[in-house]
Amino acid sequence: MNINQIAVLVFLCGLLTIATGVFTYRRRQTTGALAFSFFMFSFAIYSISYSLELAGSNLSMMLFWNKVQYLGILSFPTFYLIFALQYTGHDRWLTRRAIAMMFLIPLGFLFVKIFDDNLHLIYRSVEVDTTGLIPLLHFDRGPIYGAIVVYNITV
Repeated sequence: MNINQIAVLVFLCGLLTIATGVFTYRRRQTTGALAFSFFMFSFAIYSISYSLELAGSNLSMMLFWNKVQYLGILSFPTFYLIFALQYTGHDRWLTRRAIAMMFLIPLGFLFVKIFDDNLHLIYRSVEVDTTGLIPLLHFDRGPIYGAIVVYNITV
């Protein structure tokens, strides 16, 4: 692992997000607190995985942490929507079936991400760019990369 200051900073932000999630989980009886804590935990998965990607020393390690990031990237919009519905008093819409359906698109995208090494639907090609301050993944976007971005923005 190549520890750098940016990776450490992102990791610390992830730890702070976990602390926020624990704080709200302890108050889960409050309206929306449980959904908010899950939102924070999913964001922490993204932040900590990204910090480990930034600290990665080779392409395979960086790609592994990039896949783990997608657990958070794809789940935090749904948890945020659930939180917003609860907090605004529209929790009657949150039946078990509705919540399960909300997670269908993220699960589909996650399935694609897990097998994207062969499918090339999210990233057509990936390499490590070492020209900047720290090594970063450089990728050519695949055909459904934009759909993931739109999903994250609109949910």
